Amino acid sequence: MVASAESALDKIQEHINPLEKELVKINQSLEQLEQELDGVRKQLTEIELKALDVARDIRQKRHELNELRHKVKKHNKLLEEIDPDAAPREYRRISEERDEFEAQIGQIVHELEQLRKHYDQLIDQETTLLSKEWELEQEYRQLKERYDKLLSQISRVAQTLEHRVRDIRAKYY
Repeated sequence: MVASAESALDKIQEHINPLEKELVKINQSLEQLEQELDGVRKQLTEIELKALDVARDIRQKRHELNELRHKVKKHNKLLEEIDPDAAPREYRRISEERDEFEAQIGQIVHELEQLRKHYDQLIDQETTLLSKEWELEQEYRQLKERYDKLLSQISRVAQTLEHRVRDIRAKYY
């Protein structure tokens, strides 16, 4: 009877060992996901800071462009008053500067679009990781419930076996 009780406990332990290993793996996966999420969040923060810098640069360039346009108008009026032939040359020079500013603004806008795409990708990645984390947590809870049920069953079986062993010993010893 004692041998069969020990055999039953061994079999129960054989069922528990894989569950414990699976719980450890899920915990490790959850920790890894947390680290990945932290990395994604850090990248998102960096992108947000870059986007703010780019937006500030765009505002500054637009302001400079508006100032330049104002100067061009003012300068052209003065040139026409002084020398009507000088205005077209000066206008070309200022137009070239304006085109250069507009090209810089275009480049900054392009960089901002690239940052936005990368930001969106990171948001998608974060969403995927959060979903995966949630699934693993659900799986962990289910395994934990199974584990707890098995432990409860083991406890009941162990108590029953202990009572039987005591009864047998009391009866025969």
